[in-house]
Parts: sequence; C-alpha cells; structure tokens
Amino acid sequence: MKWRNIFVLMIFVTIFSACYDEDKIIPLESDDEILRYEFPQGENAWDQDIVEISEQFGVYLIYKNFKENDFNRSWTGSGLGGTLYYGYDLTDEQAEFSTNFMKNHIFAHLNKAIVNKVLPMYWYMVYDYHTSTEFIPGMAFKVAQRFYDEGLDFWGICLFYGDPCPLTGETIETPETPEEFRLRRCATLGEIFQESFDKGNFVIPTGFTDGFDYKTEVLSNDADKLDENYYIMRGFPGIMDPDFDGFSPVYKNPTPLNQHFMEYIKIAMRYTKAEYEEMWPSATYRLIHEKRQFVIDYMKNTYGVDLEKIAELIGE
Repeated sequence: MKWRNIFVLMIFVTIFSACYDEDKIIPLESDDEILRYEFPQGENAWDQDIVEISEQFGVYLIYKNFKENDFNRSWTGSGLGGTLYYGYDLTDEQAEFSTNFMKNHIFAHLNKAIVNKVLPMYWYMVYDYHTSTEFIPGMAFKVAQRFYDEGLDFWGICLFYGDPCPLTGETIETPETPEEFRLRRCATLGEIFQESFDKGNFVIPTGFTDGFDYKTEVLSNDADKLDENYYIMRGFPGIMDPDFDGFSPVYKNPTPLNQHFMEYIKIAMRYTKAEYEEMWPSATYRLIHEKRQFVIDYMKNTYGVDLEKIAELIGE
C-alpha cells in the first residue's frame, strides 16, 4: 500500500510539472480589468461625468442593469439565514441627479491621495436600496440603506427610495434644500474620511494635543456650561451623529485622541464658522475655536481637503 501511494504521488507531480509553464503566465495589468458591467452605461452627458470620475479615481459609478446577486455577494453576510439586500435600477432622471450629487458633493471634495486604497471598484447608485426580513407573513421589516461600504468590491448609495417600512415608517428623503444636501454630503464624506484616516492617508498633526487634558473628567450638564471642565470649554466637540444632524455631549471621560481629532474634522465640515460661533461663542469657548481653525488649515494646506467648502450651504 505504501509503494502504491508513492507511485500515485510521482504521477501527480509529473503531470503537474508538465502543465506548468511560467513563460505562459501573464500578470493581469490594471488596465485589463474585466468589468461586471458594460461601461459606460449610456451616452448621456452624465455618463461622461462618470467616465471622468473613473479615470481620476478608479471607481465605476453604476446605476442600472443590477441583479439581486450584485447586492448579496458572499461577503455581505447574506443568504442561509443572513440579511438579504435589495436595490433597483435608476431612471434616467434619477441617474442624472445622483451623478450630479456624486460629482459636485462627493468627488469635488476628494483627491487621489486622500482616498488611496479606500474607494471600491464599483459604487452603486441605487433606487430603493434596503434590507428586508419577513417576521410576519406578508409583513416585511424593511431597513433603508442610505450608504453601504461593506462590500469587498462595491459600495452603494441611495438618494431615491420606494415605499417606507410598513412597521417603522423609515424612508430615505431625496435632498432638496441646501441643508439636506449638506447633511447627505457630510454623512458620505464622513465615512470616507474615517476610512482614509484608519488607513493612514492622513495623520494627526504635531501640536494638536497642545492645551488638551485627557485625564481629568469633563462635565456635560447645561448648568455647567461656564465651568472650566465643561466638555466644550475643554475643547471636546462632542460625538457627531452618523447622519450629521446633531451630536451627543461627552460624558465624564474625555474623548480618546484619534476620535477626538476626527470629531474636529466632522464639526469643521458640518458647520460654517458663523454657525459654530453662534452655537459656542469664541469669546467664551476660545480653545475649541482655535483648534477647529488649526485642523481646517492643516487639512487644506497638507492634504488639499477644504473642510470649510464642504460646510457651505449649496444646492443641487
């Protein structure tokens, strides 16, 4: 039996060696990528914008010809009891609107260095992007997906939604006002900047921690707003909500350094200087205004990211 196994192994090695020819192995160049979608997907003016974005950033904006499997690839955790994702093609009008949003509100504020190894190969612009679970026959629990960035080679964004969840009423509103555009812009860019920071594309500058006390507990009650240990007085901006429509106070323990720095990124892109002055007058809260401007100047001069421009109230 032992000699028989050795004989079979020798035959296998011989066959494998005969099939191997390193001269025939041709590495796949980046320009030779095999796309899952026809690209560009049309000949409209916005399709040319999408082509230009792909040429500059290496990401393909896709807005139609979706299949269910596109949203339920193995790395999304779907199937066999997992959550199922659903999404549908955009109309031409929706595609034009979504492309303009991506061009003017997202990519206009990015550069290749800041998104190095961050963006996916595909970024889906989807109608009615959601997950769905049926707990009661005929009654699905629908969860809106405004922004999805957990795919191995794709992300998704939804600016147009279908019927609200019948159980919760949750929906996604298409931005119309300058404030609504700012919220969607900030929420999306906030995710990108966080991933960029985590990958080391930008770092905390020397001097950022000067003047901060990370050991003494902070106060957060309204009655303590003029106390020297009130969290804003101490230069801690609070914790921004994921959708950027507000923030939570810092309770007791000062914000850890990395998160502290990123919270300054968020307040700088969420509020204009005048808005932040109205919220927290610089005459009283000097440190937080000085550090906010310090971070704004640092990001613009070092990485070409203009946080103040992101904060501007602009429409479509």
